[in-house]
Amino acid sequence: MITDFKSLGIIFGLIAWCVMIALLLTSFYKDKLNMTYSKWRLLHIVLSVVFISTALWHVIDLGRHMNEIMILFIFLLVCISVYQLGKLYFSKNYKKEKVL
Repeated sequence: MITDFKSLGIIFGLIAWCVMIALLLTSFYKDKLNMTYSKWRLLHIVLSVVFISTALWHVIDLGRHMNEIMILFIFLLVCISVYQLGKLYFSKNYKKEKVL
């Protein structure tokens, strides 16, 4: 076997892959799911944050070229991304686009 599951980085990497596949499937089959647009959008927000968090843990834990400055840089980028996602979806000025 190439790797073992003793490292949390491996486990979080596998979780990130599963969540990414869930994001893909719920995007392609959103019309066939029995949920409103706002519930589907909330599901995507939650899945995106889970994906970003688990992928970040995986990269930091298993990254070959990770040092303190790079970890801080990646963490800062993720925080900015999550903030922008929240700002976009939870602002009062956000208008739903019409779904075809």
